[in-house]
Amino acid sequence: PYAGRLLHSAPPSAEAFFWDFEPTVNYCYCSNCLARFAAFAGLDAPPDAEAVQTRHVRPWFDFRVRQHADIQARTYAVLKRHFPDQQVWICTDPLHAPPASILSSWCGVDERLGDAHCDVHTPMPYYAGLRYFDDIAFNREQLKKPIFPLNDPAEKQLSFFRQYTPRTLKQNILATAALGCMGYSVYPDDALDGRYLAAIREAFGLAGAAEPYYAAERDDGAVVIRPRNVAEKEIVGEDGVSQITLSPPFHRTIRSTVHRRGGGYLVSLFNYDKLADAVLSVQAPSLPADSDPDVCVTDLETGWLYTRADGAPLGAAEVRAGFLTPVPRD
Repeated sequence: PYAGRLLHSAPPSAEAFFWDFEPTVNYCYCSNCLARFAAFAGLDAPPDAEAVQTRHVRPWFDFRVRQHADIQARTYAVLKRHFPDQQVWICTDPLHAPPASILSSWCGVDERLGDAHCDVHTPMPYYAGLRYFDDIAFNREQLKKPIFPLNDPAEKQLSFFRQYTPRTLKQNILATAALGCMGYSVYPDDALDGRYLAAIREAFGLAGAAEPYYAAERDDGAVVIRPRNVAEKEIVGEDGVSQITLSPPFHRTIRSTVHRRGGGYLVSLFNYDKLADAVLSVQAPSLPADSDPDVCVTDLETGWLYTRADGAPLGAAEVRAGFLTPVPRD
């Protein structure tokens, strides 16, 4: 019946259904659901709500996950039967990269089970930083359909603004592009000041300039990236000389992607450390030694040309051996 009403109310120009699918924590303990749960969990008889909440917490969560997947599949089938030309976008909680729990208990939706029952995934990772990059990378790895993340910097005003500075919002947008998502969105009624709007404009400008590479081939193995913020000291002892090397744990907070288009490479570097700028060594050991006339290393954001100490542009030898580049915090 609902689909039948939609047939008469949906505008002819509609291109997609956007479904905000957020099952609540106020679960249904009706006799029908409890009977289905008993069959799902292999119980002799349907339990009551108190038994579910105390003795069957994990099986009940697994049942809800399966139930949500069935609801999504059935709804998608109905919409596609009546609206074969419209897309269905599912907006729900993202998958979370390990070691975190992959599924959030508040939502209980596994988009891996719904991959065949939507046309676009619109996950809601309402946070920024390293967790955002790793979760979006994990979703891209696990899901086959296009991904279009939705962020909401201003949902709860101050509490959410603390999670998104203009810099980290810009970082989210660029990470989304570098990881090959379909697009990026901010909740439409968010009230953002000029600093945020400027950061959004900068990010989309950079993503647009990089798009020919992001739409080409991912080739992370072509470039070796290592942190180089180190301090070295020799300690002389009875057994000889020992070398001590100290370095901030940038290996935990640096993320990168490499894309290849023709003979060119785009290296995207992210420093998720909130306190320290990083210095990275960027090395392309497989670059042909005779490619000097074609080598030019520039910073896409600033337009800076990377040069040697004598002011000459970097050549193939320097790029093969590795050159240094700063990456600011956040």
